[in-house]
Amino acid sequence: MEITIQNEDLAKLNQDEAVNLVRNLVQVDAKESGISPNKISFPSAINAPDGGIDGKVDGAVKDSKQGTIKKGLTCYQIKSGDYRIDQRGIKKLFGDKDNLKPEIAKCLENGTLVIVLTGQDLPTDTEKKRIYDYLGRKPAIEIWAQNTLIGYLKHYPKLYLLTLKIQDNSFNFYDDWASQEDMSHDLVTGKKQDDFIVDLRQWLQSETLTEHIRVTGGHGIGKTRLVLEAMRPQDLSRLCIYTRDPSSFMESKFFKYLAVPGDRVSAILVVDECPDDDMVDIWRQVCKHGNRIKLVTIYDIPSQSRHDMKCLDVPTLDDMQIKQILESYVGLQYRADIWYKECESSPYPFRFTMIRILYHHLLA
Repeated sequence: MEITIQNEDLAKLNQDEAVNLVRNLVQVDAKESGISPNKISFPSAINAPDGGIDGKVDGAVKDSKQGTIKKGLTCYQIKSGDYRIDQRGIKKLFGDKDNLKPEIAKCLENGTLVIVLTGQDLPTDTEKKRIYDYLGRKPAIEIWAQNTLIGYLKHYPKLYLLTLKIQDNSFNFYDDWASQEDMSHDLVTGKKQDDFIVDLRQWLQSETLTEHIRVTGGHGIGKTRLVLEAMRPQDLSRLCIYTRDPSSFMESKFFKYLAVPGDRVSAILVVDECPDDDMVDIWRQVCKHGNRIKLVTIYDIPSQSRHDMKCLDVPTLDDMQIKQILESYVGLQYRADIWYKECESSPYPFRFTMIRILYHHLLA
């Protein structure tokens, strides 16, 4: 299957799927923009009485970052299939011009109405003019057709693949990565670790700095956990693609799609357990995409490669922080002290490995 959303992919959506797509777009844009989810309403039952709309965001204090939500009130009327903005279609959308559907009337008076047409290509000025002529005025109205939706989806790799109904086990999105057992414990940091997180986050959010960051440090020192924390802000996590199997990921259809230059999905690739050979191979395939693709590779050993990249070494934890981490695994302070003595005798780079071994031993 081609990993590219075509107009016909959106044309195949039924009404339920079309509403779910718009709901998901609005929700992720709201989260990234700091707009409360309590202001978003999309009834789960598409046949529920809605006063003429399929969803709304009421009380947004600002426009959203991607533009799916406008300040104040934004209402969404979503039509799948071959829906036409002709006289019949307009009357079905709005109701009688002298007796408009109640939620439509409220939105036209106080907010912005978004008409979503998943079965249509680019809207024309003629269609908007028909609406204005029918209403006898020019309220705030947007028409999203297929190309508009595809443009929004390029900012959200997870929604992009969900729309294509594609599953790929060679990588995880941020939420799935964060829910893995070894990523779910409380994070214990000191100033050096906090500075590392801030530094990595700033590099990833920069529009001009190096697009490849190499993160290194001893085995078990907490590299992956700190990168996960740095990626937590929504503007980064929504773009995150995580893998700990570089070879399989490079063979996936999604990576081959990302590697092709052009106006495609933006992403931050986080490639764990990535030796130099794989790192160079991946970077060679994505380095010509400018800011569209950023790459974070993680490995135990500092890179010997000379290509342009930002290198970050994970700082070490002090003994008290190691005790706190061990306590979070075994639960009780006195048991943490006992097991810490076992870890203490290990060379520093291997202490976290010892902690994990002991943790699994305790659960056995």
